[in-house]
Amino acid sequence: MIERSESRDKIDTALSSFQRKAPQVIKEKLEKYGSLILNSIEDVRKIIKPLLREKGLVVYQVPHVFDDKIEIENILVHKSGQWVRSTIETPLYITREMDRLTEISKSIIYASVLGLSDCLGLSRRELGLVPQEFLK
Repeated sequence: MIERSESRDKIDTALSSFQRKAPQVIKEKLEKYGSLILNSIEDVRKIIKPLLREKGLVVYQVPHVFDDKIEIENILVHKSGQWVRSTIETPLYITREMDRLTEISKSIIYASVLGLSDCLGLSRRELGLVPQEFLK
């Protein structure tokens, strides 16, 4: 579900400018999530935060944990007060190798990268989310 402020001209202009200049995230610290490899969410945020700030944008992500899924509420706000809010959900990644807290942590990282991708209109590859076989 996507919700938006009534006016969107300023946030749309800033987001478009951000998308044109957004760097591809470099894989520094990789996390494994099933058959996918992704950057740590801290690395992703560290790389995109200065450009977001330059464009007057900020992203808030609020995780919600349920028994079998993670939901991430993504809120993109422009300095004008215009905003966009979306929600993404993903199942918990459960294996016998991990305890419940690790399962939840990895699922939040994965859902956060997916949420940023959707919220900022960047491809998942641009945010460093790639199939494991791509790195072989």
